[in-house]
Amino acid sequence: MDRPSVLQKSCLECLPPELIQLILAALPDVMSLKSAALSCWSMYEAFIGAEQLITSQVLTAQLNLDLLEYALLVREAAKHTVPWTQQEVLSFIRRHLLVTSPTVAQRTWSLSEALPMGDLYDHIRYFTDDFVSNALTAPLAPAKREPGLWELSRGEVNRIETAFYRFEIYCKMFKTEVKCDDTDEDNEDLRYYKEDFHDVFSPWENEQLACVHYYLLKKVENVFRDTLTRDSEWCHFLSIVQDGIHRGCIEYQLAQGLGYLHTLFENPHLLGTEKYNKSLYSSQSWFLKTSLGNNLERQYYDAEFYDIEEVKERFPQSSDSDTGPMDAWDWARQSHTYRCLVIDEYPFPLREWGYVMWDRARLDAWGILQTSLENSGVDAAVEADKEQLAKDKKLIEEIAEEFERERARIYREESKKLKWP
Repeated sequence: MDRPSVLQKSCLECLPPELIQLILAALPDVMSLKSAALSCWSMYEAFIGAEQLITSQVLTAQLNLDLLEYALLVREAAKHTVPWTQQEVLSFIRRHLLVTSPTVAQRTWSLSEALPMGDLYDHIRYFTDDFVSNALTAPLAPAKREPGLWELSRGEVNRIETAFYRFEIYCKMFKTEVKCDDTDEDNEDLRYYKEDFHDVFSPWENEQLACVHYYLLKKVENVFRDTLTRDSEWCHFLSIVQDGIHRGCIEYQLAQGLGYLHTLFENPHLLGTEKYNKSLYSSQSWFLKTSLGNNLERQYYDAEFYDIEEVKERFPQSSDSDTGPMDAWDWARQSHTYRCLVIDEYPFPLREWGYVMWDRARLDAWGILQTSLENSGVDAAVEADKEQLAKDKKLIEEIAEEFERERARIYREESKKLKWP
């Protein structure tokens, strides 16, 4: 008779709890920590014995510590139920954004608290890498850029990641409409509270957010475009909403945040399963584009007769020590082309290569500030975007018409089969 098999403990399980805790604390991210802690009873017991200490060590090693406060701000914003009240919006801005650097006191976390923060940073790293790849290969990117010199400085990485963090904070605050307090007779329109958010930041910092918005907008447009020929019902939906591909549908997608967008870009078929309805679409139709555009136009006019140092003094909370972003915005605003683009809300091709994201040394190496915006090919790019919009709308309408014809044909065929009394 065979002996009953005896499960042997692994060598790892036989280690003292203190050694297991050291191993857990050396893991690269909190998702790996979760998997390891749940792998066996010995690992779990060792983890529970020092959960906050281990989790905090792993999380701080995973995140960009220069931007830890922004990661905490996203978590703070996520605590609010949606929609936010107007008072909550203003209080959050005053307490966390109208300061030299954001401050949230917490420095130790449980695993359940750390997982969303680690997950978001994984998304931010993905989008940062992809943004840089797109920016440095964009048609209007500086001609003198050298592939061997694409390694980013710490300041450039922080700048881009900060813009994505700000985008996520904005999503948490304005994903749905802010709730008006019935007792307040002087309630203003939601857009003023969105613009209060943008008012905290300098024009070049708002342009950084605009660069991120432009990049994400183009990626969602590409997903929409790829879906058109595969889903006639999707085209029918786009054909009945105003301007289809370039209005509320895309803004609705953007409002869901970076986690959703990462999933969408890796699984574009999600669009075919999404159940849209007009009220949801309408509530997101002006999620970010309009409020940011209005603010940038107003900031342009407010600063029109001031030199750049005077503009900088008005935003003491701006902590960027490199002048590259400020100088790039100052260079752009001096051209008539920039004025037309900001005022008329045309697509802004400069944002495709993230013109306000780079250090001054890189801009000098590219020779950007010694050129004129009028000679950069921006006008041609704007016209190309308009032509693409027209092509998209025509394709949507053609497929939607075919869908309607096919639906009518099926209806007629089914009607013939009915036996009337």
